[in-house]
Parts: sequence; C-alpha cells; structure tokens
Amino acid sequence: MRNDSAERETLTRHHTSRLLRAVRRAGRADWAALIALGWHTGHRLQDLLDVTSDAIDGDLLTVKPRKKGGRGREVVLPIPRWLASQVRKLGGFTTIHHADNRNGRVSDEFLGWMRAASVDPLPVARGTRTFNRRSFHSFRHGMVSRLTAAGVSGDLARLVTDHESPQVQRRYAHAEVQSLREALALARRR
Repeated sequence: MRNDSAERETLTRHHTSRLLRAVRRAGRADWAALIALGWHTGHRLQDLLDVTSDAIDGDLLTVKPRKKGGRGREVVLPIPRWLASQVRKLGGFTTIHHADNRNGRVSDEFLGWMRAASVDPLPVARGTRTFNRRSFHSFRHGMVSRLTAAGVSGDLARLVTDHESPQVQRRYAHAEVQSLREALALARRR
C-alpha cells in the first residue's frame, strides 16, 4: 500500500475542537492533552506518547523524535502554559501508551475518537487495504500548512516539525526559542 503524503488531509481547528469535546465528554484528559499536543506541535503520535512531565520546563516542551534507526534529535518547542500544566499534571501518557504504536492500536483508538466526534477520516480503499486521509499524522500536515500560511521561513518551520534538512543547523536551536514562540503563536491563530 502506497502512503502518499500528498493525499493527506489536515485536521482543522474545527475538527480539533470536535475531537477535544468528544474526549472531554468521555473524561479522557490524557487524550485531550495528546490531541492538543498534536495540534500545537505537529509531532508524530509515537513521539508525543513518549512525552512525560520531565519533558516540560516552564512552557517549553522537549520532544525526542524516534526517527528510523533511533537517531532523532531533541526538539524544544514553546507550548501554551495551560497545555504544559496539563501534561505536567498527567505525568505522561501511560494510560494510552499500548507498548508501541507500531501495532497501530493507538492510531486505531484515535480513529475511534474521530468517529465519536463525527470527523470523517476520509478512508480510501487500495486493493484489500484502506488508507485514511485523516489521522493523527494530519496534525503534522496541518502544522506545516499553518506555518507556511503564517509566512514562517522553511528553516524555522523545520525546527518546529523536525523535518530533516542539511540547511538547518540544530546547534542554533536554543537561540531560536523566541522566534519559535512567535511563529507558533501566529500559526495557532490561523
């Protein structure tokens, strides 16, 4: 099955609001925080499942991407204070984390929340398999789209999402925190 990212759809602010209402009605603060982190950071589901309260310093979140081969670099992002507080309070996502998402169980659970919130995952049949154009990964596509629409430079956007690029010099990432804070604040208003 081909998983062409050009066929992905974003999850809009409206979709995200519906998802948050559904998980809060069900009393799932863990899923509410995870969905909010997806919207506010654009990071991969597995990487966000690994976040613990130790990853929060004030309003800064450190994400340690698990890219193939385990060579992911740490990404430090400003997040809203209310969200940092929620993640600290939860301590982590052990109530969701089903060992490892490679088996797709957490992704399937997220699709269940999408259905509960009446957010269509936009399934596309490919032979005997189905590919959903909307999934948790859609937050990643949405963040890139919002950053682009906000006029954020490609290099700064790659610092947010941790897409690899030889042009980005990661050793300067700490000097970029205020620029990241402003860029993310602008993107979140869109």
